Amino acid sequence: MSKVVKAKYTDEAVAGFNHRTAMEEAARCLLCIDAPCSKGCPAGTDPGNFIRSIRFRNVKGAAEIIRENNVLGGSCARVCPYDRLCEEYCSRCGINRPIEIGKLQRYAVEQEKLHKMKILKAGKAKKAKVACVGSGPASLACAAKLAQEGYAVTIFEAQDKAGGVLTYGITPARLPQSVVDFDIKSVKDLGVKFVFNCKVGEDITLEELKKAGFRAIFIGAGLWASKIPAIPGNNLGGVYTAVDFLKQARDSKGKFDPGKNVVVIGLGDVAMDCATTAK
Repeated sequence: MSKVVKAKYTDEAVAGFNHRTAMEEAARCLLCIDAPCSKGCPAGTDPGNFIRSIRFRNVKGAAEIIRENNVLGGSCARVCPYDRLCEEYCSRCGINRPIEIGKLQRYAVEQEKLHKMKILKAGKAKKAKVACVGSGPASLACAAKLAQEGYAVTIFEAQDKAGGVLTYGITPARLPQSVVDFDIKSVKDLGVKFVFNCKVGEDITLEELKKAGFRAIFIGAGLWASKIPAIPGNNLGGVYTAVDFLKQARDSKGKFDPGKNVVVIGLGDVAMDCATTAK
């Protein structure tokens, strides 16, 4: 009998491409003039162009296209439902199977990190200061765009780490923290400042931010409150919302012990993250 080896909580579930397999996959691209895959990307990452760059061995160009269009390109490559978006639009669907666009995006970003590429640049400094409340995807994208335009941006985060749902709400089997940290580094390298353990509204008020010279304030605090079904006993010990469950697991690097038998209510992506986390 073969021995079943349990994967670690922090292990990534799906392996990515190496150089050879990435080139082989990119070579399957039909180089469509109208690039339907790019039209199917709501983030505007332009897969038609970055796949073309990979196909012609211009990996740096591919990384530039991704990062310039989507500052969270690394995280999106892991968690975006591309099978229902860009890959579903791929012209190869009518021949055999779509190009594995998500894994090609992941490969390009991994090469960006491996070769220490510097892609994004801060714009010419302006005097205006801007505050972003929260450090999740919305604030990170907003801060990066403003910094590229030359604004001085400070992000205020209630937790002790940046990333919001990327850091606390997704199992590392799908989204390793190293990937999130690299996306955040792309924002920090633009000169964006971070203030942690500071809850706007309690530790500092909006009025105080204005008095500190912030000319504009972006609210990207997220939606952390969960909807709990009206089931008798939902307030008992051992009953968790999905967000709290996943956050405790990530904070403890998988050492959080919810008990031997776990029931998950729901069957969506978040429920699956909870189930695999518990397992």
